[in-house]
Amino acid sequence: MNQIILQKLQEPKLYAGIDLHKKYAYITIMDQLGYVTHQGRFENSEKKLVPFLTERNTAAPVEAIIESTYGWYWLGEELESAKIAYVLAHPKKVHDLAKGRKTDKKDSQILADLYRTNLLPEAYIPTPEERNFRELLRFRFSLVQQKTGMQRRLRDILAKQNIECKYKDILGKQAKEWLREQPFRFPYKEEVGTILNLCEYLEKDIAVYTKKVTEQSTGNPASKLLESIPGIGELLALLLAVEIGDIKRFPNDRALASYAGLVPGVSSSGDKTHLGETSQKSNPYIRWALAEAVSHVVKKDPVYKAFYDKLEGKKGKSKARVAIMHKLIRAIFFMLTKKVKFKIQQLPMDSSDSRIQT
Repeated sequence: MNQIILQKLQEPKLYAGIDLHKKYAYITIMDQLGYVTHQGRFENSEKKLVPFLTERNTAAPVEAIIESTYGWYWLGEELESAKIAYVLAHPKKVHDLAKGRKTDKKDSQILADLYRTNLLPEAYIPTPEERNFRELLRFRFSLVQQKTGMQRRLRDILAKQNIECKYKDILGKQAKEWLREQPFRFPYKEEVGTILNLCEYLEKDIAVYTKKVTEQSTGNPASKLLESIPGIGELLALLLAVEIGDIKRFPNDRALASYAGLVPGVSSSGDKTHLGETSQKSNPYIRWALAEAVSHVVKKDPVYKAFYDKLEGKKGKSKARVAIMHKLIRAIFFMLTKKVKFKIQQLPMDSSDSRIQT
């Protein structure tokens, strides 16, 4: 028998599987032998779930299991305050293990049973400090995305009017003055004015949150290493470091690439293998940061540029960019694992080169 399972059977303990929803949570409490001692629904607004677990925690240690889904932060923080241990379950992997008809009762029971038998696929739990800093960076990211959306809308309006902007930065000072002077017809004149006003507010807020991020940054060693990659400055490096977290949680570079959504799906039948699209169920922040770095790294690293140019000619710009992103995330894995900086190479090397300085 598995040593960990044997240890769990010998220690009096309760396992609380929690199927968390926006307005309520369904809980199944199971002992170390697999007997269900309690099942029930708790309304989130009533704040009774954690006190209920605290009462049970006095008789035998309680370990809670929550799926790593949208909105788990508040429950994790309440459990931490109550000194109740908890783990996060990986939603997709749990779903793959427990296929069949889904009910709240069944889902919560499966979580408790998988953890009790040491079969639960666990997800990473960021520390409270990591969560706070991650939220700060993500909010700044959302502001930047809103500004980018406004830029796209401006270019759409210009295209519809067959007007070409003579300035590269459409939201630069000169471009803004030029846009306000253009004789756009209704309703574009009003729309452009509104967009420019909104962008001014966004730029001020982005500056405020940029300052907050730099003030909260405490010399993250991982981000300092990542800043050595061409095109990745302080903010992108911080975003990558915080979103990746502890590099040890990834067994290899492919696992990190998959987390970033840069590994294509594989469909095999007989002797035929088909590579599909990269997964959309990934960390969008890591993917965005890598996409931002691509244009810079291909300009500064001759090996990356040669690889990009060759692939662009065969597969097109989009696939070439994704390929560079994939090489970057592999390099990042080795950099963080070996704690070394990125090194720009001057001579062609094998395409599998990790691009790090040893």
